[in-house]
Amino acid sequence: MLAMLLTQPKERLRLQEVPLPEPQNHEVRLKIFSCGVCRTDLHIADGELPSVKLPLILGHQIVGRVEKLGKEVSLLHEGERIGVPWLRRTPHASSAVSACASKWMTLTRPSSASATADALG
Repeated sequence: MLAMLLTQPKERLRLQEVPLPEPQNHEVRLKIFSCGVCRTDLHIADGELPSVKLPLILGHQIVGRVEKLGKEVSLLHEGERIGVPWLRRTPHASSAVSACASKWMTLTRPSSASATADALG
């Protein structure tokens, strides 16, 4: 899939082919219709947050459809439209954003609540 990657702070994003993520047992993959970039993403791009894991695909406020389910997912169904907020934990699906890329995303169960957990490790 194509994604816009941040490879270095304060540099332009690069359009690059990256592997399509396969959902693990408790994950789902979404086909993204809309993806927002928040101020935290801009702080990362501007190099204002230390210890960021790069390369990174920015954006995590999304609307999309469930494309593929992990084996143990029971609360969501393929084809279902869903929105993912900026919060790492969602009240209904108890899911978290793992990656958001041009048109795909993987949701996982979180270990802790943090808007920048994926970027900061």
